[in-house]
This record gives sequence, C-alpha cells and structure tokens, in this order.
Amino acid sequence: MKKGSFNNKGELFFQMDLMATDSSIVTVNAMLYTGFTDCLAMNLQDVESLGWPFLKNKKKNKKSRQLAE
Repeated sequence: MKKGSFNNKGELFFQMDLMATDSSIVTVNAMLYTGFTDCLAMNLQDVESLGWPFLKNKKKNKKSRQLAE
C-alpha cells in the first residue's frame, strides 16, 4: 500500500519511482488524478532529465489558444 499526503488544496500526492532511459531510478512526487487520459502529466525538466520523449497534447494547446483570444 502506498502512503500519500494532501497539500493545502486537498490534492493527494504520493512518491513514485520512474525509470530513466539509462535504467536509473528517479523518485518523484506524483499527484493522484482520477481522470484517465492515457498520459502521465509531468514537469518538462523531469521528462528531459529522464531522457524520455516529450509528446505535446495538441488538443489542450488548441483550447489554450482559444481561451487566450
């Protein structure tokens, strides 16, 4: 069983081990998200440090641009 903690917004965070492309293990704090999106949301610097490919969500970017207009 994983132990987690709540932040001041009531979001649940827990530690998660991720494997980089060089097989090293990096432990990060992950937020539990109940919506299933087929993707893992991460900070760009974490993705880069793991050596993982970065996939942009074009749908989200399109919505952001529409809101900015």
